[in-house]
Amino acid sequence: MANELRCGWRLEKFSLLYDYFAYFDTKEYLADNVFIKHEVGVRFMQEYAHGDTEYLVILCKCRKKDSAAFCAALEELPDKMLICGHRDYLEFCKDIKAKANEGLKQIRQERGTDHEPVGTNGEAKQESTERIS
Repeated sequence: MANELRCGWRLEKFSLLYDYFAYFDTKEYLADNVFIKHEVGVRFMQEYAHGDTEYLVILCKCRKKDSAAFCAALEELPDKMLICGHRDYLEFCKDIKAKANEGLKQIRQERGTDHEPVGTNGEAKQESTERIS
C-alpha cells in the first residue's frame, strides 16, 4: 500500500497545503528529536493512548513540501526506539497495523466498498420528489 510507512500511515485527507499522518510513538515523544534532526516542521493534532501499552498513536500534519523529509524521519524512528530500549516497537507497529487492516477489510465486507456503483446500472435511485425545506 502506497500510504503505509513502517511505523504509521499517510492519511487520505484533501488539503492544498498539508499532508496528514498517523504514527506510533512513546510517552517520551522520541520522534520529536528525529523531526528536529531532519528539520521538519510538524503540527500535532491529537494523540491516543491505550492503558495496556506504552505507545501512543499521534495524528499530525506537515506541509506538503516537507512530506519527503517527514517520511525519511519516520523511517529512522524504529532504530531510535531500539536504541532507547523499546525492542518490541516494530512488532507492535506490525501487529496494530494488521489489526487495523483486518478491521477495514471486515467493514468493507459488511458495507460493501465505496467504489462500487450504487445501482446495477450505476445510477442512484431517488426515494421521493418532495422538498425538505
